[in-house]
Amino acid sequence: MLLGRRRPKLPDPIRKVDPLLLPVYGIRGNGHGMIYENNSDDVLKVVLDWLIRLEGLQYRRH
Repeated sequence: MLLGRRRPKLPDPIRKVDPLLLPVYGIRGNGHGMIYENNSDDVLKVVLDWLIRLEGLQYRRH
């Protein structure tokens, strides 16, 4: 951040936080690099389902 400049205020939808607590979905034992864990597919499904609810998106499983 440059001195003398303020960070712009973000609109409310951007500031909203939706915590995804993985144990609630039956996923346990993950570290910060979830994509490298053995159950990364399970984590990805939770995130994709969250995006679908958030944006009304659709995805195909390949």
